[in-house]
Amino acid sequence: MKKALNRLLLILFLISSKSVISQIDTVFWFAAPWVTTGHASNIPVTLRLSSFNNATTVRVRQPAGTFDTTFVIPANSLVSESLSHLINQIENVPANTVHNRGLKITSDFPITAIYEVVTVVNNPETYSLKGQNGMGLEFVCPFQTNGNNGGYTPTPKSQILIVATENATVVWITPRCPVVGHAAKMLATQLL
Repeated sequence: MKKALNRLLLILFLISSKSVISQIDTVFWFAAPWVTTGHASNIPVTLRLSSFNNATTVRVRQPAGTFDTTFVIPANSLVSESLSHLINQIENVPANTVHNRGLKITSDFPITAIYEVVTVVNNPETYSLKGQNGMGLEFVCPFQTNGNNGGYTPTPKSQILIVATENATVVWITPRCPVVGHAAKMLATQLL
C-alpha cells in the first residue's frame, strides 16, 4: 500500500511540475571579469550564442558605453562573436571600483550565451550567462579556498561582478573574509 501511494505521489508530482529552463533566455546582463594576462594572455575573448528552433535577432550592447551591434543567428545554430578588440572597454579592472562596462544581450527568441576567454596553452575561462536566473536581490558567492591560483604574473584573483540594471542601484556586500578595499564582516555599500 505504501509503495502504491509513493508511486501515485511521484506520478502526480511529475505531471504537475513545471519545466525549469536554466541559462536559456531572451535577456542577459554580464560584466566581463579581469583575467590575468599571465594566463596565456587575456585574449582572445568570444561571445558564443546559440539559437534553437527559430532564427533570432540578437543585440549586444554596452548601455553606458559605445559598443552596440546587432546580428541574426540562424535557427539551431551557434555564432561566435569576437570581443577581443573591445577588451579594454569591457574588462572590469581595477577591483573595488564602479565601472560602466556591463553588457546587455537581448534576442527575439530564447538563446544561450557564453563568454569565453579562449587560451591555447591553459584551460579556457568559460562563463555561462544565466538570464533571469542571474537576476535578483540577494546572492551568496562561494569561492574555492583550496588550490593554488598563483604561478602567473599578475596573480589571478577570485571576483564578484555585479551589473546594475537600473540607475542609482545601491549594493550591500558583507564579505566573510578580507577582500580588496574591505575588511571581513564589514558591510560595504556601493552606488552603481
